[in-house]
Amino acid sequence: LVERYGDLHWIYAGDGPERQHLEAQIRAAGLEKSVRITGVVSDVAEPLSVMDLYVTLAVGDVFGVAAMEAALAGVPVIGVQLARSFDSRRQHWAWSSDDRNRVADVALGLLAGRAERAAGDPDRAIGNAITKPNASDSTGELWSGVSSPSR
Repeated sequence: LVERYGDLHWIYAGDGPERQHLEAQIRAAGLEKSVRITGVVSDVAEPLSVMDLYVTLAVGDVFGVAAMEAALAGVPVIGVQLARSFDSRRQHWAWSSDDRNRVADVALGLLAGRAERAAGDPDRAIGNAITKPNASDSTGELWSGVSSPSR
């Protein structure tokens, strides 16, 4: 990806026991100039303002608060799906797949469309499914399911 998109940079936000291992992998791959590990980020406005794409892990409908913040900031959200039986519905607010190669293909397509997003037309570049109303509806459905009594 770095060879194809010379100005591509990754931001890893967070910290934990695997950080040193991840840093070693970054060094071994020669990606020190392209990858930044920030540690814990309390104000997400700045990182979101420079993102072309937010990639995360997903478990079914659960993408996490940071992914929702990205979507609401107009950043396309895709996920590597950990729930193999999950069907990422077209109307869902974020797209995911358990096929990592498919996730990579979608990421490349979204990166190719980043000029359209920069021109101010994010819906054309990321698809009408990733919108604030759909994020709100999907979150409402998720919370309804969580707060409902067990069957």
